[in-house]
Amino acid sequence: MVLDGLRGGGSGGRFPSTFSVIILFIVCFIVTCNWWSLSTENIELISQVDQLQEKLKTSIEERDKYQSIDENLKERLNDAENKVAMMHVRLQNQNELKKQTDELSVSLSMCKSELDSLNKLDVTKTATLEALRLEKDRISTQILLKKQEIINLMTDVNRTNTELENLKKTCNSNKENNESIKDLLPNTGDVSNELEENSVINNEENTNKKLINENTTLKVVNKITELPDIVYNLIKNKTQKNDNNIK
Repeated sequence: MVLDGLRGGGSGGRFPSTFSVIILFIVCFIVTCNWWSLSTENIELISQVDQLQEKLKTSIEERDKYQSIDENLKERLNDAENKVAMMHVRLQNQNELKKQTDELSVSLSMCKSELDSLNKLDVTKTATLEALRLEKDRISTQILLKKQEIINLMTDVNRTNTELENLKKTCNSNKENNESIKDLLPNTGDVSNELEENSVINNEENTNKKLINENTTLKVVNKITELPDIVYNLIKNKTQKNDNNIK
């Protein structure tokens, strides 16, 4: 139609053809403007799409990064939980070791106390044994002295017996002499009686001395026989006291 109008304008006059050209230019301008606007929008949309693709790519990378970070954090969390569990077990073991250490400390204190008690008992036992040894030495010395006294007393007894025998012999000889003198001197009866009385008195005194010496000897012998029993009883009592202290 436009071409027909142009043709008609060309055949009918110049005004219609000019109007048609103007309209054509207007239409072209409008179409060009529309194309320009559409092209501009298309370019903007393409740039937006590119931006969105870049953002999507960046988001994917960030997502992968955060996923890897999340996995690392999960691994670290698992490691931390495992470490916490191990620390808990180790803490329990340390508590048990502490309890065992406390028990061992108490046992060690008891052992030290028992050792101190045993050392004290050992010292007491040593002192007691030393006292017993000194007592034994003292008693042994006394026994030796008593034995020497017995020997001296036995010597005195033998000497006394010898003197008694000599006195008996002297008395017998005096008696015989008195009898012979009596026979020779019949009037000397009083003198003879006096001599006999003196002889009897002397015999009685000698007999008493002998009895006294024998009694003294028996007493000393009894004391000597009693000494081992005294020593035995003393040692027995000391041993019983030591046993009671140890218990």
